Amino acid sequence: MCGGKRVIGLIFGLLVLQIAACASQEVHFINEKTDAKGKPQWATQGTTTLKSKRGRAFLAVGTAPTEGDFSTQASVASQRAKLQAELILSRFFEVVSRDYIATGSAESAGYTAQDVSLNVNKTTSIILPYMQIMEHWHDAENNKIYAITAMDYRQVIERVIAAASVNTGFKAYFTAQGETIFDRIATQR
Repeated sequence: MCGGKRVIGLIFGLLVLQIAACASQEVHFINEKTDAKGKPQWATQGTTTLKSKRGRAFLAVGTAPTEGDFSTQASVASQRAKLQAELILSRFFEVVSRDYIATGSAESAGYTAQDVSLNVNKTTSIILPYMQIMEHWHDAENNKIYAITAMDYRQVIERVIAAASVNTGFKAYFTAQGETIFDRIATQR
Protein backbone atom coordinates (compact mmCIF):
# COMPACT_ATOMS: atom_id res chain seq x y z
CA MET A 1 0.00 0.00 0.00
CA CYS A 2 2.83 2.37 0.82
CA GLY A 3 4.35 1.82 -2.65
CA GLY A 4 1.03 2.74 -4.27
CA LYS A 5 0.92 6.03 -2.35
CA ARG A 6 4.45 6.82 -3.50
CA VAL A 7 3.55 6.16 -7.13
CA ILE A 8 0.45 8.35 -6.82
CA GLY A 9 2.53 11.05 -5.13
CA LEU A 10 5.16 10.82 -7.84
CA ILE A 11 2.57 11.04 -10.62
CA PHE A 12 0.89 13.99 -8.89
CA GLY A 13 4.26 15.74 -8.53
CA LEU A 14 5.08 15.19 -12.21
CA LEU A 15 1.64 16.50 -13.19
CA VAL A 16 2.18 19.66 -11.15
CA LEU A 17 5.59 20.16 -12.78
CA GLN A 18 4.06 19.68 -16.26
CA ILE A 19 1.32 22.24 -15.54
CA ALA A 20 3.92 24.69 -14.24
CA ALA A 21 6.03 24.15 -17.37
CA CYS A 22 3.04 24.82 -19.64
CA ALA A 23 2.20 27.99 -17.74
CA SER A 24 5.79 29.20 -17.92
CA GLN A 25 5.85 28.63 -21.69
CA GLU A 26 3.09 31.21 -22.04
CA VAL A 27 4.44 33.66 -19.49
CA HIS A 28 8.00 33.84 -20.78
CA PHE A 29 6.83 35.91 -23.75
CA ILE A 30 5.54 38.57 -21.38
CA ASN A 31 8.84 39.75 -20.05
CA GLU A 32 9.51 42.36 -17.43
CA LYS A 33 11.35 44.73 -19.76
CA THR A 34 10.11 48.28 -19.39
CA ASP A 35 10.90 51.63 -20.90
CA ALA A 36 12.32 54.58 -18.94
CA LYS A 37 8.84 55.42 -17.63
CA GLY A 38 8.12 51.88 -16.46
CA LYS A 39 5.80 50.89 -19.32
CA PRO A 40 6.04 47.16 -20.11
CA GLN A 41 7.38 46.25 -23.52
CA TRP A 42 4.20 44.29 -24.32
CA ALA A 43 2.05 47.39 -23.73
CA THR A 44 4.24 49.43 -26.10
CA GLN A 45 4.40 46.71 -28.75
CA GLY A 46 0.69 45.88 -28.76
CA THR A 47 -0.97 42.99 -30.58
CA THR A 48 1.45 40.94 -32.65
CA THR A 49 2.70 37.57 -33.76
CA LEU A 50 6.08 37.39 -32.07
CA LYS A 51 9.15 35.32 -32.87
CA SER A 52 12.08 35.48 -30.48
CA LYS A 53 14.92 33.21 -29.44
CA ARG A 54 12.48 31.80 -26.87
CA GLY A 55 9.97 30.70 -29.51
CA ARG A 56 6.79 31.88 -31.22
CA ALA A 57 3.64 33.36 -29.69
CA PHE A 58 0.46 35.23 -30.41
CA LEU A 59 0.19 38.32 -28.18
CA ALA A 60 -2.99 40.39 -28.01
CA VAL A 61 -3.27 43.69 -26.12
CA GLY A 62 -6.38 45.69 -25.30
CA THR A 63 -6.72 49.10 -23.65
CA ALA A 64 -9.40 51.15 -21.95
CA PRO A 65 -9.45 54.63 -20.42
CA THR A 66 -9.55 54.71 -16.62
CA GLU A 67 -12.66 56.86 -16.48
CA GLY A 68 -15.24 55.52 -14.04
CA ASP A 69 -14.96 52.29 -12.08
CA PHE A 70 -11.44 50.86 -12.30
CA SER A 71 -12.49 47.20 -12.26
CA THR A 72 -15.07 47.79 -14.98
CA GLN A 73 -12.46 49.44 -17.17
CA ALA A 74 -10.02 46.60 -16.52
CA SER A 75 -12.75 44.27 -17.72
CA VAL A 76 -13.21 46.41 -20.85
CA ALA A 77 -9.44 46.25 -21.54
CA SER A 78 -9.58 42.46 -21.09
CA GLN A 79 -12.48 42.13 -23.54
CA ARG A 80 -10.63 44.27 -26.07
CA ALA A 81 -7.53 42.07 -25.69
CA LYS A 82 -9.66 39.01 -26.41
CA LEU A 83 -11.11 40.72 -29.49
CA GLN A 84 -7.57 41.48 -30.64
CA ALA A 85 -6.69 37.81 -30.08
CA GLU A 86 -9.61 36.78 -32.27
CA LEU A 87 -8.48 39.17 -35.02
CA ILE A 88 -4.84 38.08 -35.00
CA LEU A 89 -5.72 34.37 -34.99
CA SER A 90 -8.32 34.82 -37.74
CA ARG A 91 -5.84 36.67 -39.92
CA PHE A 92 -3.19 34.01 -39.36
CA PHE A 93 -5.52 31.11 -40.17
CA GLU A 94 -6.77 33.02 -43.22
CA VAL A 95 -3.20 33.26 -44.55
CA VAL A 96 -2.55 29.57 -43.83
CA SER A 97 -5.81 28.65 -45.60
CA ARG A 98 -5.07 30.76 -48.66
CA ASP A 99 -1.53 29.36 -48.89
CA TYR A 100 -2.91 25.83 -48.59
CA ILE A 101 -5.36 26.42 -51.44
CA ALA A 102 -2.57 27.92 -53.55
CA THR A 103 -0.62 24.65 -53.33
CA GLY A 104 -3.27 22.93 -55.44
CA SER A 105 -3.50 19.96 -53.08
CA ALA A 106 -6.31 21.43 -50.95
CA GLU A 107 -9.10 20.62 -53.38
CA SER A 108 -8.22 16.90 -53.45
CA ALA A 109 -8.48 16.95 -49.63
CA GLY A 110 -11.97 18.45 -49.87
CA TYR A 111 -10.89 21.98 -48.98
CA THR A 112 -11.92 24.80 -51.32
CA ALA A 113 -12.03 28.59 -51.27
CA GLN A 114 -15.63 28.34 -50.07
CA ASP A 115 -14.41 26.48 -46.96
CA VAL A 116 -11.92 29.14 -45.88
CA SER A 117 -14.26 31.38 -43.91
CA LEU A 118 -15.89 28.51 -42.03
CA ASN A 119 -12.52 26.87 -41.31
CA VAL A 120 -11.02 30.16 -40.07
CA ASN A 121 -13.98 30.61 -37.71
CA LYS A 122 -13.80 27.01 -36.46
CA THR A 123 -10.05 27.06 -35.94
CA THR A 124 -10.09 30.44 -34.21
CA SER A 125 -12.94 29.38 -31.93
CA ILE A 126 -10.93 26.31 -30.87
CA ILE A 127 -8.02 28.48 -29.70
CA LEU A 128 -9.76 31.49 -28.14
CA PRO A 129 -10.99 29.81 -24.92
CA TYR A 130 -7.38 29.00 -24.03
CA MET A 131 -6.19 32.59 -24.39
CA GLN A 132 -6.70 33.93 -20.90
CA ILE A 133 -5.79 37.40 -19.66
CA MET A 134 -2.33 37.11 -18.18
CA GLU A 135 -1.62 40.58 -16.91
CA HIS A 136 -3.01 44.10 -16.52
CA TRP A 137 -1.00 47.28 -16.34
CA HIS A 138 -2.20 50.77 -15.40
CA ASP A 139 -0.55 53.70 -17.16
CA ALA A 140 -1.18 56.62 -14.81
CA GLU A 141 0.46 59.07 -17.24
CA ASN A 142 -2.08 58.63 -20.03
CA ASN A 143 -4.84 57.23 -17.79
CA LYS A 144 -5.21 53.85 -19.53
CA ILE A 145 -5.44 50.25 -18.45
CA TYR A 146 -3.72 47.63 -20.60
CA ALA A 147 -4.53 43.91 -20.67
CA ILE A 148 -2.62 41.14 -22.44
CA THR A 149 -3.46 37.62 -23.47
CA ALA A 150 -0.98 35.29 -25.11
CA MET A 151 -0.54 31.78 -26.43
CA ASP A 152 2.55 29.89 -27.36
CA TYR A 153 2.54 28.73 -31.00
CA ARG A 154 3.19 25.11 -29.98
CA GLN A 155 -0.01 25.13 -27.95
CA VAL A 156 -1.92 26.42 -30.97
CA ILE A 157 -0.63 23.50 -33.06
CA GLU A 158 -1.62 21.02 -30.35
CA ARG A 159 -5.16 22.41 -30.13
CA VAL A 160 -5.66 22.44 -33.90
CA ILE A 161 -4.34 18.89 -34.33
CA ALA A 162 -6.63 17.64 -31.54
CA ALA A 163 -9.74 19.29 -33.04
CA ALA A 164 -12.03 16.85 -34.81
CA SER A 165 -13.91 19.63 -36.60
CA VAL A 166 -10.92 20.90 -38.61
CA ASN A 167 -10.27 19.53 -42.12
CA THR A 168 -7.55 16.84 -41.98
CA GLY A 169 -5.79 18.16 -45.07
CA PHE A 170 -5.67 21.64 -43.51
CA LYS A 171 -4.26 20.14 -40.28
CA ALA A 172 -1.50 18.37 -42.20
CA TYR A 173 -0.61 21.51 -44.15
CA PHE A 174 -0.72 23.65 -40.99
CA THR A 175 1.54 21.20 -39.15
CA ALA A 176 4.05 21.14 -42.02
CA GLN A 177 4.01 24.81 -43.10
CA GLY A 178 2.57 26.80 -40.18
CA GLU A 179 5.93 27.78 -38.68
CA THR A 180 7.22 29.03 -42.03
CA ILE A 181 4.09 31.12 -42.54
CA PHE A 182 4.25 32.39 -38.96
CA ASP A 183 7.89 33.41 -39.40
CA ARG A 184 7.03 35.25 -42.61
CA ILE A 185 4.53 37.52 -40.85
CA ALA A 186 5.96 37.65 -37.31
CA THR A 187 7.63 40.52 -35.50
CA GLN A 188 11.19 39.52 -34.67
CA ARG A 189 12.65 40.19 -31.25
